[in-house]
Amino acid sequence: MAYSTYHIDDLLVAPGVEIEQVLRFDVSECEVNRMTEGRIVVARLGASDCRAGCGSHLKLRPEGPGTSQAC
Repeated sequence: MAYSTYHIDDLLVAPGVEIEQVLRFDVSECEVNRMTEGRIVVARLGASDCRAGCGSHLKLRPEGPGTSQAC
């Protein structure tokens, strides 16, 4: 089965998308994923080659003060 892949640049050019905050971490993308609240909307999105078993590398987060919708 072939998987679709995405790059952050594909998301950033979508209508209505804007960067609110950029954070840098000293841990892997998978570790950040495990530390982040939210729900998986599209399985395996951004994680098609993930060896850590992440369900997705993009999550929809609850909205609230100081949070973004997707991470």
